[in-house]
Order: sequence, then structure tokens, then C-alpha cells
Amino acid sequence: MQAWLMTKGLWRLVSGAEKCPGTDTEAIEKWELRAEKAAGALYLNVTKEQRIHLDGIIDDPVKI
Repeated sequence: MQAWLMTKGLWRLVSGAEKCPGTDTEAIEKWELRAEKAAGALYLNVTKEQRIHLDGIIDDPVKI
């Protein structure tokens, strides 16, 4: 999964190395879209039986 996220340019976001930008609305919007993509990819790669552990954090790729 890490390698796949790296190919999509999302790993730094997931690893926590890339933080949400400060106050630039456009940059925040782009970052949030990338965070959603990463969280969705992570969620879909967790077995259905284990998804219960992701309740409440499904939109946070760092916490996932």
C-alpha cells in the first residue's frame, strides 16, 4: 500500500510528513482532496471485517 500511495504522490500526506497548509484556502482544498483520495484507497484495502476499526476516522488517512 505504501508503494502504491507513493506512485500517486500521497504517501507524504499519509505518513504525516506533509501537513495541511495554513490559511491558503485553495491549497487547503487541494490538500483535503488528496487526503480523501488517500483515505479512500486505504479504506478499500482493509478487509470488510476490519473496517469496524475505522469508524469515525474514515476521512483521516494519517489515523487510518
